Amino acid sequence: MKNNLSDWGLSKYLSCILCLLAFSQDVYGKIDSELQNRLVQMAKQSLEITQQNHSDNNEVLQQLQTDLLNLHSETLQAIVSLHGWPSESLVGTKGVTAAFIIVKHSQDLLFQQNMLPLIIQSYLNGQGITGQSVAIITDLVAIKQEKPQIFGTQYDVINGKVIFKPIANIGTIDSLRAELSLVPFAEFKLQLESKHKDN
Repeated sequence: MKNNLSDWGLSKYLSCILCLLAFSQDVYGKIDSELQNRLVQMAKQSLEITQQNHSDNNEVLQQLQTDLLNLHSETLQAIVSLHGWPSESLVGTKGVTAAFIIVKHSQDLLFQQNMLPLIIQSYLNGQGITGQSVAIITDLVAIKQEKPQIFGTQYDVINGKVIFKPIANIGTIDSLRAELSLVPFAEFKLQLESKHKDN
């Protein structure tokens, strides 16, 4: 199926975004509210798209949704190319969280792989990324590469039962989770089972 967003349209859109970012950055180091709002808007759209029920098998709608998620990835990549990974000092905690959501819901594995080191560095720098966010992207990338996950963040709920994706290192998972200030795996599992027991 032909992409619904033309190359010309996408190129023009990204060029406008880059121009907007170049002129909207505050020289005094205050939060760039325009950039923050843009990230938050994209994150909200990403959440709405991924939480929708696709049982209607509407291929046109699904393609449009995929195009929009890809556009978000392209836009965030352009932002990162101009500013680096969004920091709290640039876009505030809301903006950093929104950038993470965009990466989390991206369908572009290479994009997620490229963003992972930046997310890790943001966490190490105390710039708004949580240890849980690092764990989630690490596990998502591993699973998309058909490898077992590291931190045990990824699971399915089937008939009310929590089923975890394969885990590489169940014997040492708690020490790895502790490095990211995450609760022990058994406790996390109990929390999930309690949350989904009535579903």
